[in-house]
Amino acid sequence: MQQEIIINIAVAMFGCFVANEIGSDFFGDRKSRGLKLILSNAVYIFLLTDVMSLNMAYILFPFVSFVGYLILSFNYEIEEQKRLSTGASLLVAGVVIYAIVYMLMRSEDEMYQVYIIFIAMEYIAVRAYTKIRELSVTFMSILFLVIPVMYVVIVVYVINNAVMSGIYRGMMLFGVIVVNILMMAFYNEFLKQNQRGMRQKIAHEQNLSIEKQIKTITEANEAMSRVRHDMRNHILVINNMLELKEYDRLKEYIGSISDNAAVVQSGVDTGNIELDAIINSKRSEAEALGIDFRQNVLVPVRLKLSGYDMAVMTGNILDNAIRSVAGLKEKKRFIDFNIYFDRGALFIRLANPYRGKISFGSDGLPVTTKKGGEHGIGLSNVKNTVEKYDGEFNIYADDNNFYVDIAIYGL
Repeated sequence: MQQEIIINIAVAMFGCFVANEIGSDFFGDRKSRGLKLILSNAVYIFLLTDVMSLNMAYILFPFVSFVGYLILSFNYEIEEQKRLSTGASLLVAGVVIYAIVYMLMRSEDEMYQVYIIFIAMEYIAVRAYTKIRELSVTFMSILFLVIPVMYVVIVVYVINNAVMSGIYRGMMLFGVIVVNILMMAFYNEFLKQNQRGMRQKIAHEQNLSIEKQIKTITEANEAMSRVRHDMRNHILVINNMLELKEYDRLKEYIGSISDNAAVVQSGVDTGNIELDAIINSKRSEAEALGIDFRQNVLVPVRLKLSGYDMAVMTGNILDNAIRSVAGLKEKKRFIDFNIYFDRGALFIRLANPYRGKISFGSDGLPVTTKKGGEHGIGLSNVKNTVEKYDGEFNIYADDNNFYVDIAIYGL
């Protein structure tokens, strides 16, 4: 009897661990700490331990596990609707998994073996599902869900039909569970490392882009300062020529000023220094690569939008467009860039052709499969900037072109 109680407590603790892991996968970090967290886990373990001592335990176990999961879910700050909908989905999945496990086990098996296999299968299935949800759904990601579950089913079936004593069967089953859980844990860590590396790469690219944009703005400001300084000198020379009535020389001098001004004249001159500097810099960069840069820019001088944020948005989407278009055949290289202000709202739209295939991840940002469509770098920073102003950020693609649409209201 004492041995049975110890086994039941061990199984309940294993179930509590899995329930907490499932809660973290669906709801994020726990908000409860201290006494409330300890009590909720203690209640879960007590419920599961108590139900396993009942005659109807083989029927009640998945339902009591569900009740325990709901108790643990109160350690997370989530909406009631999400708590119940997620719980209902887990209950249905749990009943199906439990039924499969129960049918695979021998009639003379101890019920705690059924419970352990059920909890492990539930853990594997839910972990696999949450990882697939984080990634793009592909054939390989589906296999990641199917293979561990099928592996456990097949091994359990083989063990149940093998001629061996109960203790060896139990050891084999335990080994299968440990291997699968370790596999899920290692794969989970691999994904975290990969995502961390991607975030670092994106952050590095964004920092380089922002540094480049700041340098462009600084150079534009310095150029404007030089123009203002030179203009004072030009006015002195012109006044002197007027006083001396050197009209022919004055006409020639004014002509040379006009010619020089035409050389350095910006393609865009809205009066918004940051915006003008970024667009003109990116246009020059695109034209140097043989890209047809088509622009239509109509914005007021002052906006309720920082110049830094404007530079981040326009600079990043233009950088990505240039990077993508530069790899195409010369006759296909173009960028359509439009930005205008209408009734308190700023609208930005960019379109450019691309090469390869573009698919979109769960965050709405593009995931490219071929070199030349590297739209993902920097777009996450654009998205964050737009969301800061409660704006709209949409990206999509057809068979020929890639599009970025931004709308920011209340400016």
